[in-house]
Amino acid sequence: MALVPFPFPVVVSIGLILSLYALFVELHPVLFPEDTEFTPLCDIEAIKASCSSVFSMPEGHMVSYWGFVEKGHVLDVPNAALGAAFYSVMLAIWALGKEGTR
Repeated sequence: MALVPFPFPVVVSIGLILSLYALFVELHPVLFPEDTEFTPLCDIEAIKASCSSVFSMPEGHMVSYWGFVEKGHVLDVPNAALGAAFYSVMLAIWALGKEGTR
């Protein structure tokens, strides 16, 4: 069985970091309600881009958006949490596969 090329863990790690940052941006108002001056790095006023407003859209919770669970259900997690879980599993699979080939 051939090993996955080296860039795989780098790309997956970047995906994990971005997913965790997106989760932080989405949960920041809940975790730190007194911090009103926080501006996410992905909110770029010059081009009128706002990731934080996108995260708060109904599509930001795909599990409830597609109707698998009701909105507010314990399994109605943000897309960023799903991404973080996915990338964590991918890193674990890569690490276990790499260990098994030695």
